[in-house]
This record gives sequence, C-alpha cells and structure tokens, in this order.
Amino acid sequence: MTPALDGLVQTGEQSPFFNCKGPSGVLGMDPYFMLAIYTAQYFRPTKEPAPIWWATSRWQNAEYDEIVKQVAPLKPTDPKTLELFLKAMEIWVREMPDIYVAQLIIRFPMNTTYWVGWPSDAAPYGFPHTWQWELQKTFLNLVPTQ
Repeated sequence: MTPALDGLVQTGEQSPFFNCKGPSGVLGMDPYFMLAIYTAQYFRPTKEPAPIWWATSRWQNAEYDEIVKQVAPLKPTDPKTLELFLKAMEIWVREMPDIYVAQLIIRFPMNTTYWVGWPSDAAPYGFPHTWQWELQKTFLNLVPTQ
C-alpha cells in the first residue's frame, strides 16, 4: 500500500498524513452538508473505521448536533438557516475538530454582456464550477442577452 493511499484505508488506525480535505461548506449553497458531517452519527471511536472517508474528525458535541438537527428541515434560503449555521460554527470553531491550513478562493468570470442567469446572491442555486456537476445547473439557468 502506498503512503498516499494509506490514509484512505478504513481500518480505524489511519496514519497521520497531510491531505486535502475540507468541509466544502456550501455544497449547492446549502451549509447543512458541511454541518452534518461533524455530527455524532459519523463519530466512531479510535480503531473503528469512519463510516464515510471525509468524516474522520472523531469529534462529537451534543449541543452542536441539536443545532444541526434544527437546520436539517430548513431551506438554504430560510433566514433561520444562517442564524443556526452561525451558532453551530461558534461551537465548531471553539472546539476545532479539524484544522485548516489553507483557504481556496476561486473566482469565476461571469460576464453579463452575452449571458444572464449566473449564480448570485439573488439566485444562489450553485457554483459555475467547470469541473463539477454544478456546471450543468449554470447551463440550464443561462439566458442569452442578444
């Protein structure tokens, strides 16, 4: 087994290694996904494999779980979602179950000269990532201006 892949084996005894992992806090602009991977449903004691490869923090917090439970039925656009998200993140940042060493900022050129309907604050339906399925949503929402 190669060292690069060693950390992906679900033995529960993963070797420490530096990896690219992040909460992707806005999958489809919905913070629930990021919040949910840190709930107790994904907690496993050391030496037991994590149920999903990216939920490996081995952290749990009952107060956090209760907040996430309240977020689950809400739409991303519901004002209560942001309020609860911020409360959950206060706990998350205080206890820091994962440590992030980099931030990725991606800029997308979205010129409205020829096309309108790009994702925006007014229409947060997704990201125009050219490398992910999200791009299909962008194509379906674009309308020619000329």
